[in-house]
Amino acid sequence: MTGNEKRGAGLVASRVTTQHISIATGLTYDGLVRGFERELGRWDLAAADRLLNSNASWSEVEREVDRMAGPRGLMIFTRINQGEIISLSGESKPCSLYLVGNPVIANKIIGIDIRGSFYVPFRVCLYDSIAAGSAVNLNPGVGV
Repeated sequence: MTGNEKRGAGLVASRVTTQHISIATGLTYDGLVRGFERELGRWDLAAADRLLNSNASWSEVEREVDRMAGPRGLMIFTRINQGEIISLSGESKPCSLYLVGNPVIANKIIGIDIRGSFYVPFRVCLYDSIAAGSAVNLNPGVGV
C-alpha cells in the first residue's frame, strides 16, 4: 500500500486511492442474485469453529477452505439484504451487500501488508435501479 502517512498522538492517518467498479448486467435483480450466488461458495461457520477448536494445521485449513469455495475459488461470508427492510418505506429498493473472499488468499494479501485486512473480504453490492437496471458494484481494493 502506498499513501501519505501523518503521525500524531498515537494516530496514523493514511490517504490511499481505491477504485470503485460498477457493472450493468442486463439481468433482473433476482436473476443477478441467483447467478452471482451460484458462482460462489459459502463460508461454513461450523467448519471454521471445528478448525479453530482442534487447532488445525494450515494444510487442513486450506483443504476445508477449498471445499467451501465456489468454482472461482471465492465464497460468500455474509449477505446483508438491505433492500428488504428499506423497502418497507413504501418504495422498492432491491439491494444486497455481500462480503466475498477466501481466507487462504487473504492470508497472502495480509502477509504482504497487514493493512490489506481492511480490503479482504471485499464488498460487493448487487442492486436494481430504475435508471441503470440491475448492476454489480465492487471495490476490489487499493491500487487496482
